[in-house]
Amino acid sequence: MRSACDIYESHDLGNLYAATYQERVARAFSVIEQGYRARLADAGLSENEVALLWQNHRGAVNHAAYVLGKYRQAFADAHGAQPTPPTIVQPVLDCAVFIVRSLLTRA
Repeated sequence: MRSACDIYESHDLGNLYAATYQERVARAFSVIEQGYRARLADAGLSENEVALLWQNHRGAVNHAAYVLGKYRQAFADAHGAQPTPPTIVQPVLDCAVFIVRSLLTRA
């Protein structure tokens, strides 16, 4: 499995900890752009459709990373243990799974 940390290291994207969580995820996701676009073009989609799909998927990953980053900031142990409301758990898992599955997309 490829994490944002693995992607940062293998693609020399700089200091992983110098950016916000959202910025790290977005930068890691941008690594797959060329392969992502190539697969869609090979599947017969027009250049315009490929561009729109990439923009929207990139935006969705970026938004999920923002949401997950805010949840981490508010409820992570690193900032002092706080009880996490049960209504928060599922959205956190949903964002995390979406991000991980998006990062696993291969060229």
